[in-house]
Amino acid sequence: METQELALQTVLLVADNPTIGKIVREELSGAGYQVRWAKNQDEAVSLWAPDQYDVVFVDIRREKDRGQALVRQIKAVAPSQKVIFLKNGHRQVA
Repeated sequence: METQELALQTVLLVADNPTIGKIVREELSGAGYQVRWAKNQDEAVSLWAPDQYDVVFVDIRREKDRGQALVRQIKAVAPSQKVIFLKNGHRQVA
């Protein structure tokens, strides 16, 4: 019987709050995801490329609402990019 390796899911985490970033990164890594953590919008833009990440987690309360602007920028280039907003301990999928 052949064994198949599961593809490691890659995640871009965008969070400027170090506490939120550490918690989310640890939880996702512990669940088997490969996580890249961008601590600001400029870093996120430099790390993100179409088809590079399975999902992008964005702390929507970061940098005075720039989280939503970042998502608009990503969706303009890659409309099918999966994005999950993190807000007040809740999540919302876009």
